[in-house]
Amino acid sequence: MNWQRAFAVTRKDIKEVLSTGQSIWPMAIVSLIFIGLMPTVIILSTRYGGASELTKMVEKFPPALIQQLTHFNDAQKVIYFSTVYLLAPLFLIIPMMVSTMISANSFAGEKERKTLEGILYTPVTDTELIFGKAMASLIPAIGISWAGFIIYSAVVNILAYPVFNRLFFPTLNWWIMILWLVPMLSFLVIGMVVIISARVRGYQEANSIAGAVVLPIILITFGQVSGVMYLSTPIVFLMGLILLIIDALLLRFIVSIFHRDRLIEYIK
Repeated sequence: MNWQRAFAVTRKDIKEVLSTGQSIWPMAIVSLIFIGLMPTVIILSTRYGGASELTKMVEKFPPALIQQLTHFNDAQKVIYFSTVYLLAPLFLIIPMMVSTMISANSFAGEKERKTLEGILYTPVTDTELIFGKAMASLIPAIGISWAGFIIYSAVVNILAYPVFNRLFFPTLNWWIMILWLVPMLSFLVIGMVVIISARVRGYQEANSIAGAVVLPIILITFGQVSGVMYLSTPIVFLMGLILLIIDALLLRFIVSIFHRDRLIEYIK
């Protein structure tokens, strides 16, 4: 694979995202505000005595987690549980949505703009084209996630400091989630959406179909609320490892089924 040609595709797609926006910037800004607002509401309501329901939720958690919180008072338990565990899967929606929007545009959007056929007749190989477009979605998804992580960490530490009298965030499971799980999850979403967008005729159609990828994250959130599971450090690492294997298999599958001749047929 010629890396220079592959990254030329990446630069082209990222430049288009930055120039047109494709609704990604409003979505990114809303997401960043949302992740700053959620911990703010929870922490302030806890500090001023309005988190009784969250206290009951903590009591449903597995004994191993409750054991970690034995040295905390009630307010500290609620804040720690909410910011470290409850909001973690919701945070994962950000890279998934960014990946979905950009990768849905990777082929379907170019079909609408009538620019894909020109790319397919260039010397870029199928592997280079797929890799380049995947990286064009992965880089912004990771970048926005890291920006959100910085904002989230700052909000949590500033508002929770009067309760803990120390900085406690980010915890190890969050570091692993941001540096390990987010890239693996984003790549999985990108691979799935690229397959979809290569076979539909428009961006809106691809984006609406790809929206279903957030359902597993919603299920994880419900799992944590009900006390069935929580995103501990070992679970986050294991999820990333499993996704790494799936990503490798998915990439091989995409390369094996991708044929530019068939893709041209979808354009016509």
